[in-house]
Amino acid sequence: MSPRETASPMRERVEDLERQLILEALDAEGGVKVRAAQRLGITERILTYKMKKYRIGKTWVSEFTEEGGKEDRGSRATG
Repeated sequence: MSPRETASPMRERVEDLERQLILEALDAEGGVKVRAAQRLGITERILTYKMKKYRIGKTWVSEFTEEGGKEDRGSRATG
């Protein structure tokens, strides 16, 4: 059983919110991790760790769109 499966409802909501904020920051900064990290008030190293934790990779554009973000994201790079 994964830690996510045994997590409390509060922890799940916090993780969902954190993941969404990361996706929004990446989107706002055109996929440039340094700027997205600055926007979030964290280091690029922490952002990279959290991206791995939440499995946010080169497909972050489609992930964000599927979660209700803006639809015109197809041309942005991931940085």
